[in-house]
Amino acid sequence: MRHHGDNRFNYLANCNMAFMEGETLMFDPKIVVAFFAAIVGGLIAGSFSYWTTRLNLKNQWALVAMEKRLQAHQEAFSLWYAICSSLSDQTVFELALRAEEWWKDNCLYLDAKSRHAFKLFPHAVRMRHELLSQTPRDTQMLLRVWEEIQEPGSLLAEGVGLPNIKDVFPNET
Repeated sequence: MRHHGDNRFNYLANCNMAFMEGETLMFDPKIVVAFFAAIVGGLIAGSFSYWTTRLNLKNQWALVAMEKRLQAHQEAFSLWYAICSSLSDQTVFELALRAEEWWKDNCLYLDAKSRHAFKLFPHAVRMRHELLSQTPRDTQMLLRVWEEIQEPGSLLAEGVGLPNIKDVFPNET
């Protein structure tokens, strides 16, 4: 009894003998097509694997960066809120120093607008105290300083796509 594999073996054996005798080989077109199909399939599979892995790594990096950015915005917002809640207390100066230290350690995680506003914020807190102790009071400067104190809250919320702080606390200036 002959097996199907015998024909392939005989074909390969004849090709090998013909090659050894210096004859020109005639390749079966099915084998040539199968060979190139295997190469093309391997290239497609390899490319797919490469791009899938690259996309997964990029998504993982973006997720980690987004988590850190959200954490930084939340920490900055909490610090901003604590300072705004204690503007008339002496602890506000300690909190302002803490905000400056926090900014140095975390500013790169904030979006550009929040980063800039939060940097100016502690100075505005100290400036407000100085302006309130002066007579006569420079109301224009006080208004400008008040805006610098309030600005980080809304920018921090916008920086991570959360609702605007003015929408959350509409009655506060």
